[in-house]
Amino acid sequence: MATAPFEPRVVTNGYAVDPSSPLTPGQVDLVHRIVTSAGRFVSEGLMGAEYYRNWVTAAGTPGQYVEILGLVAMLTQVDTFHIVLGLPLRALPTPVRTDVRPSGQIDPAAGPFTGWTPTIRVSDASGLVAETYARCRPSNRAASAPPSDPGNIMKQLSAIPQDHAQFTSHAMVMYKRQRDVPGGVVSERQIELVAALVSKINDCSY
Repeated sequence: MATAPFEPRVVTNGYAVDPSSPLTPGQVDLVHRIVTSAGRFVSEGLMGAEYYRNWVTAAGTPGQYVEILGLVAMLTQVDTFHIVLGLPLRALPTPVRTDVRPSGQIDPAAGPFTGWTPTIRVSDASGLVAETYARCRPSNRAASAPPSDPGNIMKQLSAIPQDHAQFTSHAMVMYKRQRDVPGGVVSERQIELVAALVSKINDCSY
């Protein structure tokens, strides 16, 4: 199976790193891979795992990797919905605070439990992560029932609790909330059909 060792000099589809960009070549390379071939990270497990190991060795920390992954995933969610609805893409907002930088630090409870990136198990979750997992509870499951497994997709950013909570909010609005509304414009079966077809087209192993 093909592997993808990290290469400090980044050229992706003819795109070279902009010298004026505040991002490092390794960060730009990660962004491009997530946007253009995210399915390969999952379907080619060795490729994704080896790329991650090489990236955190040569380009950044596990926390920075997860932060970049979360930011790109959430921007892709918003942009995709605008494209589907025929709306112009929203401009990136001006940062509210310019003195705050990503910490690159992960929750101490995180570990390699659901893949090659660090995540937090439901049984180990506390604080904001536990609250976020509770929001993923199926609508037909009693609030007093023990925590249920939310699935790997909803765990992948748990090492960075704030990003995890924000990503879950997006998912609730764009997907899960529609499934939980009886008599909605689009039925749950139709939502699952569209989701499965889009996943197949995008080579998503799920």
